Amino acid sequence: MTLGNIDIINCLSNAAFFSALSKEEISSFAEHVTLKHYDDKQQLFLQGDEPRNFYVVSRGWVKVFRETLNGKESVINVLTSYETLGDEVISKQSFYPYSAEAVGDLALLVLPIHFIRGRLEQDGRLALKMLGALATHMSLLETQLEQLMVMTAPKRIGCFLLKLTRGQERGTATVTLPYDKSLIAAKLGMQAETFSRSFNNLKKAGVHIKESKVMINDVCLLRDYVCPTCSNPIECDEDQAKECKSLWI
Repeated sequence: MTLGNIDIINCLSNAAFFSALSKEEISSFAEHVTLKHYDDKQQLFLQGDEPRNFYVVSRGWVKVFRETLNGKESVINVLTSYETLGDEVISKQSFYPYSAEAVGDLALLVLPIHFIRGRLEQDGRLALKMLGALATHMSLLETQLEQLMVMTAPKRIGCFLLKLTRGQERGTATVTLPYDKSLIAAKLGMQAETFSRSFNNLKKAGVHIKESKVMINDVCLLRDYVCPTCSNPIECDEDQAKECKSLWI
C-alpha cells in the first residue's frame, strides 16, 4: 500500500507506536492513513489546540516546542522518520501539550485520533500491544534525559553526530548537519554559543566542522570519546558498537 511513493505499511511498522502489531493489524490502520506535505516553518498545530490527528513522520523533520511565559520558544525535541506526534493525546487528553512546526520539506502520515481511540477501546489485546511499545519509547526518552544530565555539551554533540553515521562502523566519515545549528543546540539542551565552542573540544576526538559539513577522522575514536558516559545506548547500532567496544571496556 503506497501513497505518493511512500510505503505506508513499512513506515507504520518502523514507528514505535505500531512496532508490536502484526502486519494484518498494521494494514487495518494503514487503510485510514492520509498523506500530508508541509513547507518549512509551516505549523502542524499549536499548544492547546484540540487534538484531531496522530502523526507519523515519513520524511523530513518536525520541531516540537512550547512557549515560555516570556514568549520564547523552548524546544522539546526534533523528530524525524518513523517518529510520532500525538502519543500523549491518545488517552483522551483534551489538548496538544506542545506545538509542532515543519523544518524544511516535511511529509507526514496522518491518522484521525478518534479512529485510534475507537480501535483501542474495542480491542484490549491491541491496546496492550501498543502500551508495551510506548513503554519502550519511554525508556528511550529516559535515556535521552540521562544524557542531558550526565553528558558534557561536547559529548552530547558527539552522540548526535554518531547517530548520523549509522551504517559506518569505523574509519573516516563526513556528515551534513540536517538542520540549523541553533535548532540542534536547542534539541541538545544548550545555547547556540555553547554548541559552537564545543566543537573545539571535539577536535581531540578527531571532529572538525566547516559550515554545515562535519568531518570525523575516525568513527571509533569519536565513539570511544562519547560512549563510556552513556549507561544504556539503546538508540545505537549494535553492530557499530561491537566494532569499537574494546576501546572502552
